[in-house]
Amino acid sequence: MSIAREKVASDALKLEAARRLGLSQKLLNEGWSNMTSGEIGSIVREMIRMGEVALYDDLPKLY
Repeated sequence: MSIAREKVASDALKLEAARRLGLSQKLLNEGWSNMTSGEIGSIVREMIRMGEVALYDDLPKLY
């Protein structure tokens, strides 16, 4: 079994999620290695939320 080496989320998406959480300056200034696991978890949750909203917005309105 091979392990995928490609990025799952684009850097732009991760930066946008960080921006929405007020973490973009820290990310840009200090990099990923200086982010806490809690901050990274928040960014991941925000990316999931952004994806859910995008999927919901694409659904046909049945009412």
